[in-house]
Amino acid sequence: MGRFGGIGAYLSLKPRGERLRDTIWFVPLLMMSGAYLGAYAVEELQVALERSTAAQALLEELELHQFTLPADASILSDLKEGVKGSLSTLTGALISSITLLISLTLVAVQLASSQLGPRLIGDFLRNRVVQVTIGLFLGTWIFGNRTTSSMSRDVVIPSLGLFATQLLTGACLVMLVLFVQAVVSEVRIPVVLPRLVREVDWLLHRDFEGEPADPPPAEGSAILAARSGYLDLVHDRPIVRWAVRRDTVVTLVHLPGTFVIQGTPVAVTSTPVTLTRGDLRRMDRWITLCPLPRTGSTVVGPVNRIVEIALRALSRAINDTNTGLACVEWLGEAFRRLIPIPAEPEGRTDRRGRVRLITWRTDTARLAEHAFGMIRVSARDNPVVLVRILRVFQDLGHLPLSMALRRTLLEEGDRVLATARTHVRPECDVRAVEQAHHVMCQALAM
Repeated sequence: MGRFGGIGAYLSLKPRGERLRDTIWFVPLLMMSGAYLGAYAVEELQVALERSTAAQALLEELELHQFTLPADASILSDLKEGVKGSLSTLTGALISSITLLISLTLVAVQLASSQLGPRLIGDFLRNRVVQVTIGLFLGTWIFGNRTTSSMSRDVVIPSLGLFATQLLTGACLVMLVLFVQAVVSEVRIPVVLPRLVREVDWLLHRDFEGEPADPPPAEGSAILAARSGYLDLVHDRPIVRWAVRRDTVVTLVHLPGTFVIQGTPVAVTSTPVTLTRGDLRRMDRWITLCPLPRTGSTVVGPVNRIVEIALRALSRAINDTNTGLACVEWLGEAFRRLIPIPAEPEGRTDRRGRVRLITWRTDTARLAEHAFGMIRVSARDNPVVLVRILRVFQDLGHLPLSMALRRTLLEEGDRVLATARTHVRPECDVRAVEQAHHVMCQALAM
């Protein structure tokens, strides 16, 4: 059975795993559960050490006096109070620190999202360093509370628990530095734009490993969308098994990242198939529609994210031309990496090698028209940005572009020139745009 590549980035990802990855609570919940179980294990080990005469003698021989029980009752009482006070101080400082840290971070992210877009908050929530840091702080707090409460049960002095809590607190301080670095990286343009372009490259690497497949005639039944949303994830293996049982071929109707309206076809079969309510429920689970297009599911996501940053930077409220220019340049780099995308759809085969699922690749020409067109409209009176767009087209013209993409860039360049002649003043700036347009046409000449 040939490996399937078509829109592989959103086909090969498992929907449930992706939903959990997008939440900020899953990793901290696992770490908090592990901390509680670890505290229970340390408590049982502490009880075994305190009740074992041989273990106490061995600790005395190794001069590990912090883990042994003193013989004097007054010293034992003072030691218990000191350990309890240390644990209470550590746990209280941890919960205060994490509360203040999260509050300040959310304020910083909210301020930065006004320039980079609201999806910055989603990137912050998906950041693994952020999730691990929150989980480590909360897990250490749970570990310390459990260790403190063990003194009211069978443990006399939780020396092992105190030592482990101190180690975890040190790890929290290390993660705190990494946490700050992660938050700062999420809001810096020189970091965000190259990361989005690398994400395009990463999605392409996962995307095109299959063979082209010709779509069959859509003469069968339409599979209607159970909800409205953007086409995001497709769980391909169960769809292939479902198509094998019904001896049909399922063809997706929409491109990745396209908005699908509830009640309209999201896929069609090659032969008439009776669709039960169970089939529709399963298809709704296998073909995932999201309320908003996510960045890391298809190559459309990172491109749209760069465009969104550019539009916010070029708006009258922010008016950050340098950021807009950087977005145009990195957008050109993104489309350089999108050049290998062929126009033919791809199919997922069954064990006998027969195609059972047809998907459509990203239309790079259509995506380029959408991306550069939105920036052109936003920067219609900014000759610097318009000239930079034409120079990016000029640079792309030296690469092996498809005829459709080359034609789209030429048409979009003509629109840039028309926009400059209508909105740009003075005339010297218009002539600069005309000169850049002339050089671009020479580079893109078919």
